[in-house]
Amino acid sequence: MQVARPALSHLFIYYKVNAGLDASGVKARVRSMQASLAHRTGIQGRLFVREDAGTTWMEVYPPAPDPVAFMQALKEEVERAGLPLLLADGNQRHIEPFIECA
Repeated sequence: MQVARPALSHLFIYYKVNAGLDASGVKARVRSMQASLAHRTGIQGRLFVREDAGTTWMEVYPPAPDPVAFMQALKEEVERAGLPLLLADGNQRHIEPFIECA
């Protein structure tokens, strides 16, 4: 008898950056963090900015084989890159997991 394995989650992380920051500098910092994260975990993220509000950004990550280790690495890389300092006042990174419909 084969046991069903739980579906792995895609991560969608959205946040608002400080409107006074240069978008190209924010992009470079996030992409650098994602490159370090990919080097550590093998998981390459994608980066999006909301079309009608350039201060809303989103990172998207495919499922990780070890979600706990990935989340720890993500937390460490975000802190190392100083990404919390780029957020708009009172804002935080919102992490939403989604599974693909079968």
